[in-house]
Amino acid sequence: MSDVFSFLWEISYKISDKTFFALGFANDAGGWELRNPYFKGCMSPKSISTIKGKDGQRLQIFEGFLDFLSWRKLHPEIDADSIVLNSLALLPKIIPLITSYTSIECFLDNDEAGRKAFNQLKRSCPHVIDGSVCYQAHKDLNEWLVAQSNLKEKNSHYYHPRNVVLEDRL
Repeated sequence: MSDVFSFLWEISYKISDKTFFALGFANDAGGWELRNPYFKGCMSPKSISTIKGKDGQRLQIFEGFLDFLSWRKLHPEIDADSIVLNSLALLPKIIPLITSYTSIECFLDNDEAGRKAFNQLKRSCPHVIDGSVCYQAHKDLNEWLVAQSNLKEKNSHYYHPRNVVLEDRL
């Protein structure tokens, strides 16, 4: 089973002499993507995150690191190379890096920006596959996974009416 926590660090940072903590996901330039319940941002420099797998012919592209971690949780057996954009603005930077891959799957958000980015990738690499069809009813892969987890939890607490024992009434 893939250990998604191996990609995360606890990062402390200060704002106005107050110390805060967040999960940190490293990027290729030495910066960090940061998340906690109250903050979503980065510690510069901003860059993509590249994760080398053992399958150098297959590439998976993710818009954000939570989508990448969700995919790894769902599919620990897949050991493809991965690129986490960390911002769609960084998409042009990866195009020269991806043309040599024989298989490219793209897991971008289901919004207008994500569709535009996918179309830009498709023009550069016609064999790229849109993985967002797997979670088309949700904003992104992570939101889909959270919804599935909530559904599973709800169903595990479901009691069929025939299993309810009623008190005997006189």
